Amino acid sequence: MNPRALILIALAGVAFVLVFFLTRTFLASSGPQQAAPVSQPVAEAPAAEVLVAVVDLPVGTIVNQEHYVQQGWPEKLINEAYYEVGGDTPIDLIGKVVRNPIQGGTPITRSALVAPGQRGFMAAILNPGMRA
Repeated sequence: MNPRALILIALAGVAFVLVFFLTRTFLASSGPQQAAPVSQPVAEAPAAEVLVAVVDLPVGTIVNQEHYVQQGWPEKLINEAYYEVGGDTPIDLIGKVVRNPIQGGTPITRSALVAPGQRGFMAAILNPGMRA
């Protein structure tokens, strides 16, 4: 065999072994990292009750009692747009129509619903391609 070919084969073998070990080292170091233990216990934030959608509510859905549930929500994360139990009664939502889609598990906002007689009610209940 040609000496030049033997040198190239030897260099290719050394390069293969080097790449193998570098890849193995890289993958071992980028594996799942263990988090340091938390030294201080996390204090629970006081929760308020908000109305949360149980299932996904598409546009045009007429809200009834099976569509929402009262759920505790951290006080810091409560927005003025949420329906908060105490300030609003859950019965206030019944009969309103979904204007913007609401995902299940998220708080129901005032801008996502429209009541009969309010501006935009007809647009929310009509199917695409229909007009009133």
